[in-house]
Amino acid sequence: MEELWSLISGNPGRLLEIATTHSWNTNEWLRELEDRLVEPVSRAKQEGLVDQLVEAINNPDYLLEADTRLLSLLEENNLVAHTGHSLLASGRLEPDPASA
Repeated sequence: MEELWSLISGNPGRLLEIATTHSWNTNEWLRELEDRLVEPVSRAKQEGLVDQLVEAINNPDYLLEADTRLLSLLEENNLVAHTGHSLLASGRLEPDPASA
């Protein structure tokens, strides 16, 4: 379960989807995800955005400076929701010393 939780980045909605839609069949869920990614990855290749896509996968905050075509592609395919703010994935939250 810990591995699955890590795979879905702690997203309880995804966990519920895997449980209800796929009856805990993670292989089926992963195949569905792969199928869903074919078109956007193909478009990224056609538009010369593969290096930027890889960078965004490794560092989500990169999307703040990425080519707008990449951001549009990801938004159109419901793979990201652009807020314009840095993501927690980019760093570690430190406790506020004033509240200690």
